[in-house]
Amino acid sequence: EAMASYKDHKIKMALGPNRCNGQRKLDRQTILLSKEFVQAKGKLIQEMEKKLEAEVKRRTDKIQILMTQQYQEKIVELETQVLQQDDMIQHQNEQIQHSNEIILQQESNIMQMNIGIENLEVQVNRLEEEKNRQAEELESKQVELKSVEKYFFSIYKQITNRKVPSNLAKLDFVL
Repeated sequence: EAMASYKDHKIKMALGPNRCNGQRKLDRQTILLSKEFVQAKGKLIQEMEKKLEAEVKRRTDKIQILMTQQYQEKIVELETQVLQQDDMIQHQNEQIQHSNEIILQQESNIMQMNIGIENLEVQVNRLEEEKNRQAEELESKQVELKSVEKYFFSIYKQITNRKVPSNLAKLDFVL
């Protein structure tokens, strides 16, 4: 571009009103060392540097915006994950608390059942004692009954002069 710009400038100078009649033919080295070419080259380099700086700034800004967006998206994603985990932990804590309440209720029920069992054991012991007492009383009454029976049979025998039948239903009580 610099060469083309310089050539355009030289053509205008050669054909324009400011041209020199005694200009000689320019070779490549002369063109590269000429003041106009060096100035045009410097100006072109400055323009290219400005364009490059602007492009670098534009790309840097674009990258910064993109990175900021990605960073914000990642923050939102992580915050969402944290909230989900917090919700999950809260739910698990509620389940644990509910389970603990159930366990406490079951322990209370077990304690009540143990108390009930102890009461039943006390009642069973009392009933056993009563049964044993009644058994002793029954045994004592049976012994007494046997003795009364013996006495009755002996009186029956004396009064009736008969032997006591083996089938007591046949006993004749008419005296």
